[in-house]
Amino acid sequence: MDMQNLLKTINALKEKIKKILGPYIEQLKKEAKVLLSAAGKKASQRKVIGLDLGLKHFKAVRVKRSSKDFSIEDNTVKEITHLRDLNKDMNIGPEEEISLGFDIDNLAIRRASIPFMPKEEIEEALRWELKEEIEFNIDTARIKFSILGEREENDSKKIDLIAIVYREDNIEEKVNELKSFGLNIQDVFPVEFALTNYITNLNIVPSGEKVAIVDIGSVKTKISIIENGKLCFARDVSIGGDTITEAMTGVLVSDKGKINFSKEEAEKLKCEKGIPKDIRVLSMMRPVLEKLSNQIRRSLDYYEHRFNDSVEKIILSGGTSKLKGIKDYLSKEISVEILEILPEISCAAGLALINQSEINIIPEKFKYEKRVILKKMLLRLVSFIVGSVLLVSYLFLTVKAISLNNQIKIYKSYWETIKDVTAVKDKMIVFTHAINIISSGSINSGEIMKELSNLTPSYVLLDNLVIKYKEPHIKLSGVILRGKKLSKFMSNLEGSSLFEKVKLIYSKKNKDYSHNSLNFEIVCNVKNIR
Repeated sequence: MDMQNLLKTINALKEKIKKILGPYIEQLKKEAKVLLSAAGKKASQRKVIGLDLGLKHFKAVRVKRSSKDFSIEDNTVKEITHLRDLNKDMNIGPEEEISLGFDIDNLAIRRASIPFMPKEEIEEALRWELKEEIEFNIDTARIKFSILGEREENDSKKIDLIAIVYREDNIEEKVNELKSFGLNIQDVFPVEFALTNYITNLNIVPSGEKVAIVDIGSVKTKISIIENGKLCFARDVSIGGDTITEAMTGVLVSDKGKINFSKEEAEKLKCEKGIPKDIRVLSMMRPVLEKLSNQIRRSLDYYEHRFNDSVEKIILSGGTSKLKGIKDYLSKEISVEILEILPEISCAAGLALINQSEINIIPEKFKYEKRVILKKMLLRLVSFIVGSVLLVSYLFLTVKAISLNNQIKIYKSYWETIKDVTAVKDKMIVFTHAINIISSGSINSGEIMKELSNLTPSYVLLDNLVIKYKEPHIKLSGVILRGKKLSKFMSNLEGSSLFEKVKLIYSKKNKDYSHNSLNFEIVCNVKNIR
């Protein structure tokens, strides 16, 4: 074979490598983004989309965050029936995580003061402290908390904190549903914390001042009080926009005639006119509006009485807060200044900006699932690298064999004219032996990989494989999740028609997996090596 043909062969092999490995490389690039994103990036570097789920609509926001500020890059507000298309609509990348907020059943947010104690004992203390305040069974509930501060009281040290008591079943059901749509849900936060976070990031409230957030949704109203950027009180009221619509539905008879609204007509009138000037329509809405304003006032009075502190300003949020005239009505009825009405996407933006891991209430099973996925991805990456090395080595040896054959032909053509026959003969023996080893298939890497794949059970994770001609021919190491099964795995290798002289080099406990997992290293030979 001349040099020109050799170059053609090399180029053909290069194209073959590119064709075989190209698709795998692109897939691993995508997965590597997810791996790096979850394996050690700082919170400020995470790519997070906030998703605020309502009963009728959802809002999703992608934010770009800098060290001191943030900007909204993209957002969408759609009916809840379009939720399964969110990945496509916002072109969500595999490395982007979703922070979720929605109205959660069996969840209560309570402020508490307990004696100073180690942090790991606080959860159990809260179970006793809040037992009488929670309507559902607190013994089977989960508890997360955020410490507000410490203070001295009657010569003893106290911890003030805000606690989230919740059951995981409703959250687990919702996360499973969203994951079935292909959404990468990694965080779940109560809506009250999301709004607090949004207001804090925008510096709407001057430092040191308290403000109440009144989030008027379609079914209920959430009343929260924040101070120094932290949520310090929360309460729900079963009045919302739908309650107003229901009050307007039906027949009203007055001295000026009869008014009859269907539910659809009442909703349309409410959205278009807000709080109307027509005294007849207003009289239908008034009982609900009065009840809402009374509940807000009572919540503020309770906070003042309980914590000896007053709140003089309110921020409105939620869909019903956009009704015409409701800001002026509530301000007049409650006698409190209303600073502003937050935009529709404020909750979703707040969700995207939350970094407080201690209040992330996503069920533990999803956190463990994330670790398992990362380990599987890492293992797949290692397997790909090993396979790539073996493939490239095979192709390289093929080219080398072609080159050696070419050299042997040259040596043979000058066999009779070379004086130092012994030296030439020895060199040819070396080359010929190398070619025979490469060509004979004595060690077939593909066959070895295939046999190991068949013999390796799901509880064995291989992370290193070495194949060589010198004994021992094979060295493999990794983690076995069920340590007692190590001898069975070795028996499988010993019973193979391909391997022999299986020997355990070492085994020791692995702390990263289950308590009975082991690190191991095994060596063995390949049968019929000449």
